[in-house]
Amino acid sequence: MALPLMVDRLVHGAEDRALRVSLARAVSADDALLGDTLLGLYSQETDAEVRAALIVGARKHPDAAASLSLLTQGLADPSALVRAEAAAAAGSHPQGASLGDALIAALRGDKDAAVRGAAARSLGWLRLSTASPALTTALSDPSAEVRLTALRALERVDAAAARAAAPRLQADPDPGVARAAKALSQ
Repeated sequence: MALPLMVDRLVHGAEDRALRVSLARAVSADDALLGDTLLGLYSQETDAEVRAALIVGARKHPDAAASLSLLTQGLADPSALVRAEAAAAAGSHPQGASLGDALIAALRGDKDAAVRGAAARSLGWLRLSTASPALTTALSDPSAEVRLTALRALERVDAAAARAAAPRLQADPDPGVARAAKALSQ
């Protein structure tokens, strides 16, 4: 009974951003919310933080097709925050593997390091072997966090490729990457 009231407050209320974000998470995680309503809320929302919250809440939505559509839209969102949430959520989605090409594209070409890192992490969780070349390339990313995440993901996707790359990464300027590479080499 509370769901319609929460949706109404989210859409028509004059709530502050923090409350709207909380409402978006609660509404999108509710099993009673119809998939079309979830997609409608996302498409009409102008605040990137609220759109990101809708994606976070919808990770386990029972309408897998609607939540997959939401993740697809989120990966193309103009906001890096939303794209990063969508990339992260894809790794735990029951049909996340179908987003493999979009995740590889995000890893290869997104300007935001958080998006690239989330895409690498999800590719590792999904164990997509087709991601091995992109993950190997990401070992040279300008962001140390992306390099570290790519190495860990590559270990899950293609352990031999990760072990082969580990010796050169032991000299990485970032101590975390160097330690992970050293541990992988042993």
